[in-house]
Amino acid sequence: MDQPHALALDPSEDARKLRAMIEDAAQLAARAARAGEEEPTGLLYLGNPQTPIPDQLLLDPDYDCETKILWSLMRLKVHNSGQAALAPSHAELTRLLRISMTALEEKIGILRRGRWLTRCVDVNTQGTGVYDARVYALHDKPLSLTDTIYLDPDYFYWANVSQSELESEFAPENNTVPIPAAASMVNIWETATPDRDKGKRETLEIRYPKPENIELTYPSCLTDKEKTMAAALLRGLPPQEQQYLLDYLKDRVNDQNAREIKNRLAYLAALTEKHKGGKLGPSSYGIKAQPPAPLRTQDESESEEKTWICWARHLCKILPKSERDKKIQLALKNLAPATRKIVLETCSEYDNETKSK
Repeated sequence: MDQPHALALDPSEDARKLRAMIEDAAQLAARAARAGEEEPTGLLYLGNPQTPIPDQLLLDPDYDCETKILWSLMRLKVHNSGQAALAPSHAELTRLLRISMTALEEKIGILRRGRWLTRCVDVNTQGTGVYDARVYALHDKPLSLTDTIYLDPDYFYWANVSQSELESEFAPENNTVPIPAAASMVNIWETATPDRDKGKRETLEIRYPKPENIELTYPSCLTDKEKTMAAALLRGLPPQEQQYLLDYLKDRVNDQNAREIKNRLAYLAALTEKHKGGKLGPSSYGIKAQPPAPLRTQDESESEEKTWICWARHLCKILPKSERDKKIQLALKNLAPATRKIVLETCSEYDNETKSK
C-alpha cells in the first residue's frame, strides 16, 4: 500500500503576500482579544484597487466615455479628499486613453466647462516668468457657479456662461447657493521629473486668478454672493462703465413704474452684453450727472431729444474719447438720421467745452 506523502505546492507570489496579510490580520485580532474586545475578528479585502466614479457623471449622456475615464484617471491619483497629489502626465493620459494631445486638452476643457474640474492657480517653478505648472480641483459633482467664479474668475468668459445658467443659479426660489462639492486638489506639473525635489518644499511663485481690485458701489438689492457674480459679469470694463451699469440696475430696480425684475443677475448680464455691443439705448437710469434744464414744452419729440442728449453727454464724461466714439458709432447704426445728428452734435459740443477749459 502506497504511503501518503505531502503534496508539493508552489504558490504564486500573490498567495505568499496574502499569507503575510493573513498573519497580520491574526496579530490584529489577537491584540484586540487581549484588550478585552468581544469576539474580535480579523478582516481582509481580497480584491483589486478600485476607483469610484460619480453616478451623475457616469450616467450623463452629454459626456463621452473618454471624458468619464479621464475623470477617473485623475481621481486615481488622489487617495484622500482635500489631499494634494500629482496627476498623471499629459503623455501618460494620452497613452492610456489612446487619444491625441489635442483631444486630451479638449476633454479637460469639457470637464472644466461642466464644472467637474476647476482650474485654480498657475505656478512658476523656474523663476523665469513662465508658468509651467498648474493646480486643478476635481469634484464629485459639478461645483456651483458662484464657487467656480470665486476659485477661477476667468471661467465666466472662458466658458461663455449663458443667461440661462445665471437664471438657474440665481432663480428667485433659490435663496441659497448650492453647497460646494467635496474637492480633491490635483497638481499638474507639465515639466516635472519623477524625482523632482522629493520631500522638499519649494518657494514657488503662484498666480491666483483674482478678480479685479476695483472699488464699486453695489446696489443694496444684491446679496453678497450676487455681488461676487456681478463683479465677474462686469470684469474687463473700465471702472466708470462698471459703476454706470450697476447704477443703471439700481435705478431700474427702484423704478416703481417699471415691471419688477425677478432675476437681477440675469438682467445685469443682458445689460452688460448690450453695453459691450453698443446696443444699450439711452435712458435716465444710471446717469448721475444733472440733466439739462427742463424744456418749456413737454412735447414727446423734445422729451426724446433730451434723453438722447443726456445719454451722449454721460458717455462723454465716463469714457475716453476713442472708446466713446467706438460705442457711439455702433449705436448710430440703429438710429434715425435726426437722432444721429443730435448725438453727434452733443459730443462735438462737449469736446469743445472740454478744450475751452
